[in-house]
Amino acid sequence: MKHLLLGLILLPALLLQAEDRKAAIQVVEHLEFGGLLVQPAGGRITLTASGDLIPEGGGLQGAPPPRATPARFRITGPPRGRFLLRVDPPSPMLIRPRGGQIRVAAFHASLPRLEGTFDGTGQAEVRLGGTLDVAAGIPGGLYTGTQAMILVQVLEEGWGTVHESFRIHARLRAPLILQCAAPLQFAGLLPGTRSGTVTVAPTGGFRAAGASAPRLLSGTPHPAAFLLMGPAGTDYQIQLPARTTLTGPGGSLQVDGFATETPLGGSLPEGGLVFHVGATLHVEPGLPRGEYKGFFQVTVAYP
Repeated sequence: MKHLLLGLILLPALLLQAEDRKAAIQVVEHLEFGGLLVQPAGGRITLTASGDLIPEGGGLQGAPPPRATPARFRITGPPRGRFLLRVDPPSPMLIRPRGGQIRVAAFHASLPRLEGTFDGTGQAEVRLGGTLDVAAGIPGGLYTGTQAMILVQVLEEGWGTVHESFRIHARLRAPLILQCAAPLQFAGLLPGTRSGTVTVAPTGGFRAAGASAPRLLSGTPHPAAFLLMGPAGTDYQIQLPARTTLTGPGGSLQVDGFATETPLGGSLPEGGLVFHVGATLHVEPGLPRGEYKGFFQVTVAYP
């Protein structure tokens, strides 16, 4: 009876020990090549395991957001045990839902010769970058690979191989060109006896406001005109300044309330986009006669 009881006690312990002899992989971060500015001829760029983006030639450049980050994996196995790392497939394709694909030409791991050793607690961390090849004429957009898999072969007896899938992202952006076709013009004004404002609307309208509003004396007020060019379908985001100043014989005048008649974000139409920018000028009484000039900056960013 005693021998039978001992056997029943030891059997669960042996089963638990067998279950413990299995490595595990946790995906801490997926592989993100980030925002990339791609020229019509295409190009190649490498994201190192330490997070550096290295272009080859000038066909591809980093253009965040999002920021490029290597994949990061936390691996659990036998303390002080050795393991080998492999990625399958070794050269996966990233797909754009609306058509187009790019290739990951190679992966770059933080492990020399793709071989590592677990620490005394059975833990190891691996970072994984890659090289991206982009052919000529590839359209912009988000490219995603979901079939890539990291495999870890533990070289200790009885541990075998484990695997885990991870995602790969790259957002390609075509170059955009912004040109100023006409300046913002408030024309010739006569200040009032009190502070007032004049507004040039992006659609071309002119309005004076205040207890003793400035008056239009000469010239024709008109908004600034801009031309945005690039491949049709490229997403863009227009950024207007909050304020600027004009300077002249009487010091400085504040300009604010910048506005445009087009949505600030959108997708570039065929042939480009023409948009206008208006603003409000604050006019003080008693200003000396003369010309008041200034500059403002319009930025087009990639969302």
